[in-house]
Amino acid sequence: MNNSMNPKKDLLTLLQEEDEPLQKRLKIANIAFKSCDLPLQHKEATLISWLAKNTSENNADVWKCFSDWVTTIHFKNLTRNDIDNKEMSSIVEIIAGERMNPTDDTTETLMVNVTLGIINNVSFQCYFKFNCNVYCNFLTLVMSKIRSLTNLKVFLKKIPLKYISSEDGFVAAFLKDTIHGLINCVKTFKDEDLFALASIIIQKVIPMSGSTLKMVVQ
Repeated sequence: MNNSMNPKKDLLTLLQEEDEPLQKRLKIANIAFKSCDLPLQHKEATLISWLAKNTSENNADVWKCFSDWVTTIHFKNLTRNDIDNKEMSSIVEIIAGERMNPTDDTTETLMVNVTLGIINNVSFQCYFKFNCNVYCNFLTLVMSKIRSLTNLKVFLKKIPLKYISSEDGFVAAFLKDTIHGLINCVKTFKDEDLFALASIIIQKVIPMSGSTLKMVVQ
């Protein structure tokens, strides 16, 4: 009698084999992620979770792989049948956590790309709409990790708000977390363009006069 096959377990066992070079495991994961023929439910979520949980946070190759994945058609076309709320919550939590804390410009830029890929993904946006506090906290924690003014500007320009700003609880969550993160960034960098970007974001959520806004942000 043939033993039952468990492709997911077999793949994870292979990827978690620490005796194998990381580059080799990343190559295997990359092939699996982009394959259309792998009979594995929730494949993308499984591989992203593995990548985030089981590899070095400061390894540029890991971040590059992560960044490549979130720009693929496979990722952009994820449906709720491919990834569930628990998996999305786990991925967001890992990226926002202290472990994933880039220490150089290269990994920081890739982290920004990964985060933008996630917050602009339709399936993740559906999740965030019902978890506004998670979204606002996620934005705030990622902002706090960015040390490059250029990366911060890129990030702020591409934060999607229109789809979520009218949801119940969003304004309260924004006022609790994100507005303070924006103010801290403005005070840290003291840059006029950054002030303008932060002001635009705040105005989209809480319309106010220019003078009042300046008092709030500065």
